[in-house]
Amino acid sequence: MPNTVKPIKPTPQDVERLKKVVEKRGKDWSSLVAQVDPDGIANGFQIAAMLEAAGAASQLYFAGGFGHPQNRILYNRFELMKHMKPAAEMPDAGNVALADSSRLDDSRFEKPIARERFGVIIDHHLEQPAVNGDCFSYIRSCGAAATLGWLLLKEMKIEIPRHVAELTAVGIFSDTDRLTSPATTPEDRQAFVEAMEMASQELIDECFNYTLPERYLEIERSMLETIDVIEHVRVAYAPELLREDEGDYLSIVADRLRRVDGAHTIVVWGVCGDWVRASVRSRSKELDLTSFIEGIFGKKNGGAKHGSGGARYRLPAQLVPTAASAAKFVSSLDEITKEHIKNALGAPERKRAPRTEKTPT
Repeated sequence: MPNTVKPIKPTPQDVERLKKVVEKRGKDWSSLVAQVDPDGIANGFQIAAMLEAAGAASQLYFAGGFGHPQNRILYNRFELMKHMKPAAEMPDAGNVALADSSRLDDSRFEKPIARERFGVIIDHHLEQPAVNGDCFSYIRSCGAAATLGWLLLKEMKIEIPRHVAELTAVGIFSDTDRLTSPATTPEDRQAFVEAMEMASQELIDECFNYTLPERYLEIERSMLETIDVIEHVRVAYAPELLREDEGDYLSIVADRLRRVDGAHTIVVWGVCGDWVRASVRSRSKELDLTSFIEGIFGKKNGGAKHGSGGARYRLPAQLVPTAASAAKFVSSLDEITKEHIKNALGAPERKRAPRTEKTPT
């Protein structure tokens, strides 16, 4: 894979290529954050700063939502409502800069985007999109897309705004799992240190020691009752309908479950509004996590990087359950999901998760 051998740090030639692409394509751009999380938000603002430095104007758009506590903190702290619009409002024509994704047919987009519209792509996922020659595609394997954006801004030798530095610090710290992920590189660590020179320690504390509402406990308790084990995959789901913004809690449950022995891979899913969402974690070195996720939730409906991934797809209108039909619908989807997991693993033997018997009182 060519991405793995390319140096992470950009060269003056890379910056020149970026400027030529912007000059050729014109001044009006839409910058799209494929999925709302700290790394994607940071990368979106970095791209906006690059485009501005190259003489262009950019409007930021986002796919997903701000339900996760970290996302809500950034939303309020940086008044993101003034700077970012939902992807559904993005124009149907014009240049597109893609942040923290290199999948041009990403199912998380609200609507399909013509391939030729993409003019800038910055990502740390191991994708290799087929793009035209007038597209600046900067894809390198590292811990965070915000690291790549930071390095490009530094190479452009422009003054980096403080809010971009703060978002960068949070984005890197989040996507590298506090710099503990095996995917973390020296460049990630150095970029984090540099960004923190302009960032507030209070912000880091707020973003990584956040509190959760009691509603989260209700969701987690109900999900723990659904745990099943298929081969070495632990599966849990939300037995009730969740609001769309509550789907962000799935990643928190997945992160907690991956610390428990007995399974190398965690699949946590739920029906969130009109969407089916999932968070997947794995310690397996043999498992192709993106293929595994797509085998369960459908081609192009998900992806992964370095042992962490997820999926998201919209239900057809006629299948969106009501409160009355929810229990039956979710139960049916549970059986389908488990069959897909068995198929993705290659006909594994299924076993129930051990349960603790309650002592009579």
